[in-house]
This record gives sequence, C-alpha cells and structure tokens, in this order.
Amino acid sequence: MQIELSVLFDRNGAACEYDETFEAEEFSFGGRSFGVRADKPVHVRVYHRDRGRFEVSGTALLTVVTACDRCLEPVEKEFPLELSAEFDLNDSAECSELPFISGSKLDVDAFALDELYVNMPVSILCRDDCRGLCKKCGANLNISQCGCDTSIPDPRLADIFKIYNSAGKEV
Repeated sequence: MQIELSVLFDRNGAACEYDETFEAEEFSFGGRSFGVRADKPVHVRVYHRDRGRFEVSGTALLTVVTACDRCLEPVEKEFPLELSAEFDLNDSAECSELPFISGSKLDVDAFALDELYVNMPVSILCRDDCRGLCKKCGANLNISQCGCDTSIPDPRLADIFKIYNSAGKEV
C-alpha cells in the first residue's frame, strides 16, 4: 500500500495517521526467500514539519514463515517492529537512498520490510535447543535418536588412523 505525501504539502505541522494492510507475501534476505504476513494492519503516522520535510513513524507486527535452519521443520517467528524515518522530499539524493520513498509516495510494505531487514537474525530456529539433523542419515534429532556413529576423530591423528586401517586393525 502506498501513502500519497503530497496531500500534506500545503499544511506545515500537519499529521495524519494510517492503518494500512500489509500486502507483501514474501521477501528475500541473505540469498533466501521467506514468507511474511501481518495479522494486524501496519500503523503509520506521517508528520509534515515544513517545506517537504517529513517524520514518519509507526508500528508493525510481522510474522516470518520459513524452515528451521537446523532441522528444516516449518517455523513462524513474530517480529514486533518500531518504524521511524525522517527525510526531505526536496533532497532527491536522500530520497533515492530510501527504498520506501518513490516520488512523493511512501510504500508502507517497503517501509516495514526495511526495518525487518535490520532485525532479522542470522538464523531462525524452531526452538532454542533444536538438535538439528543427523549428519549421516538425515534423521530429525528432535524427534528421535538415529543410532549413527557421530564421533568425530581428531584430524591431527588422521595419519595414524590410516596406518591402523591399512593394517586391518580397528582403532
């Protein structure tokens, strides 16, 4: 959804509040695609200070839908966001750097997603103690143990293991 800011141009000190429906269904971050939704409207307050200078603030509650980074089970994570920006529409260089400003329009979805990018964690887990997948058979270790040998030999002893294994002995 886009908000036309030009309606406030002739009213210095004027403010308007909007509750806009979040329309984006997915976004890309770090080379991955994520599903996203907002169960509540995005609340935005636009304040026109004077002569094209604006302060925009608001709140959004976005839910990111993805797979757990360890076990690949579906997970939904909520992100409560505080939105805030100041800009001058007369400064085209400044506005060209803001992904949520296009001409005299404020893109509410891009405004909320811009703040989500800043708050995205490096990894999203289904729970803090997620055990992930077995490296050998791929079993979900949160559900059950698979029985695979998961011991990792010390790489500094690799040459010794080769000597024993070539002689037909087990270590």
